[in-house]
Amino acid sequence: MEDYAPEKDPQIYANFDPYHLGGKETCKRELQKELGLNVDPNVPLVGIISRLSNQKGFDLIECVIRELMATGIQLAVLGLGEAKYTNLFSWAESEYPGRLAARFAMDHQLAHRIYAGSDMFLMPSQFEPCGLSQMISMRYGSVPIARETGGLRDTVLSYNKFTDEGNGFTFFNYNAHDMLHTVRRAVHYYTNNKEVWYKLVVRGMTGDYSWYSSAGKYLALYESLTKSVLDFSLSEEAPKAEEAPKAEEAPKAEEAPKAEEAPKAEEAPKAEEAPKAEEAPKAEEAPKAEEAPKAEEAPAKKAPARKTPAKKAPAKKPAAKAENADAPAAAKKAPAKKAPAKKAAVKEEADAPKKAPAKRTKKAAPEKEA
Repeated sequence: MEDYAPEKDPQIYANFDPYHLGGKETCKRELQKELGLNVDPNVPLVGIISRLSNQKGFDLIECVIRELMATGIQLAVLGLGEAKYTNLFSWAESEYPGRLAARFAMDHQLAHRIYAGSDMFLMPSQFEPCGLSQMISMRYGSVPIARETGGLRDTVLSYNKFTDEGNGFTFFNYNAHDMLHTVRRAVHYYTNNKEVWYKLVVRGMTGDYSWYSSAGKYLALYESLTKSVLDFSLSEEAPKAEEAPKAEEAPKAEEAPKAEEAPKAEEAPKAEEAPKAEEAPKAEEAPKAEEAPKAEEAPAKKAPARKTPAKKAPAKKPAAKAENADAPAAAKKAPAKKAPAKKAAVKEEADAPKKAPAKRTKKAAPEKEA
């Protein structure tokens, strides 16, 4: 915005602004002289300042160079690049003397003079992330002819005769004849409709291409993307109030069902499974202790001295039968017998009486096991 300002640029032949274009006419005339072109204010002068490569669309120009020159334009080319394009423009300069001039150099001052003296600026890039030349050309009132790609599409809007909008001429397809058609359209307005042409020049020169404009567009984009989330209240209290839902998330407290999962406590059945304790029959299975006669069978031969009370043995035959009976019945009768007798006494006193019937129980026991 500072270096490319036609109203104060010291590197051009004459200064001018959007509402005083006399200086631009002077710049065009002097540029024609400098490049060896025919001095004619009515001939549209097209400028090209670029690196000479495929990216910049020079293969399109190569395809239709003759048709382009047939539109009656003058062409001023400045740049360095691939040999095939330097050869192309060298040939064209000799083929169209006075109408095409090419300078293969990096000349900053000449670049300023081409921007200021040209009527149109051709930029048929294959791709262009942003592009600067199209914006610089508009600053100097040179109407851009560009392909709709990358930054060119963002900054150059094709003129619409129905809405009277636009600041240049564009084509979409990367096609040589589409480019040629767009050049012819621009030449038509330059030659036949000076009023529209003047509007395009002024719109280009008054456009804001500064970082202030770009930054504002970025901010607008980010705000549009974050509006639904932020709304820019910028008050920290609102978010805190909105965080109240966390307190309202009493459902977590309502999740007392976990406490209500007392079923785990109700699983006291495990404690109630005292049947395991009631399985004291295992302890009451004194038969196992009574089976000690197997170990005590040795003294059984000496027992005859004590076989005198063998009469009592019949009384205990029911006990054997009880032992032969179901364990529950034995368990029921056992308490009555165990109440008067202590376990220790039963072991000491009952040993002798039970030794005599032990032989009989031995006979009965096999029958049980069988």
